[in-house]
Amino acid sequence: MPVWSIIEPFTLGFSLEIPTGACRIRDPKTKRKLLEIQGKQLLTQAEFEREVHRLTVFENKSIREVCHLLKCTQTPIRLYCRTHRIGPYQPLKEGQIPCRSSQEPYGWRREGSGLSRKPSEMVWVKEMLEMRVDGISYKKISAFLNEQGVLTKQDKEWDPRTGRRIIEFNRNNSLYF
Repeated sequence: MPVWSIIEPFTLGFSLEIPTGACRIRDPKTKRKLLEIQGKQLLTQAEFEREVHRLTVFENKSIREVCHLLKCTQTPIRLYCRTHRIGPYQPLKEGQIPCRSSQEPYGWRREGSGLSRKPSEMVWVKEMLEMRVDGISYKKISAFLNEQGVLTKQDKEWDPRTGRRIIEFNRNNSLYF
């Protein structure tokens, strides 16, 4: 069903109540107009970001609490917090990497609640990153590591997917290089 057919009855003056959960409206302007017609108050993007920042940083609210207060899904709140490294993502800004998995990534060791570099493995991680920057594929990087006799943390040969995960983890936490 096209979006204009949902809004058209309102522009013609009909009094029709449409449940917002019944259809998906992707155009933000159309969605805003529909919700304003139904009497719901909307926040602009700047107001939303300011409010999320205030609640997570100054009032130490969790993402779930902020979601409940702003009456929205967790996805935009998580994206904002991750982008600006606030709330649960604050340790990333302070130079700590929280370890949320049962096993630390290749090149790192567990230290308290975070991670620290493991020099013997970090040499290979830097080599992997340099090779990737030079445009070498994950398959060739894993083949190179296997030729050199380097094993993963589980003492297995390298797989392109494993190499990709290690490279992406270290690229996302590049403040350590």
